[in-house]
Amino acid sequence: MLKSVAERRIEALTWGALLVWVGISLIVDLHRGVPSLVAGSILLLSAIYQRVRGWEAGIILWAGGLALTISGLNDLRTGHHHLSALAIILILIGGSIVLRAVGGESPRARRRKRILESVKEQQDQFDRSPYRDI
Repeated sequence: MLKSVAERRIEALTWGALLVWVGISLIVDLHRGVPSLVAGSILLLSAIYQRVRGWEAGIILWAGGLALTISGLNDLRTGHHHLSALAIILILIGGSIVLRAVGGESPRARRRKRILESVKEQQDQFDRSPYRDI
């Protein structure tokens, strides 16, 4: 499935912004939890924006964004119990795989199927046209 130029730009903007933020957070001494909270927010905002535009937002954006945001909020809370970002990511990705296995086709597969059916329908219409042999 080919992505539009706008979709590729948003993805490049997301990963570029994330890398810039990681670089800044390595240079500047920030309160514990802020770097992962902002990084998670970048990923989640990108996923939400892509979803609103009708594009596919990958599992990395959703799982990574949620895990980093939850981890950052947990660090800012100054609690004694720390939630592992890796554990959160594993649970989210595993849960997504289970839901897709139980629920059938993924949205991407349904979209691909609709496009292929549309192309086949157009081909059938062309095959019935009087100009097909020209």
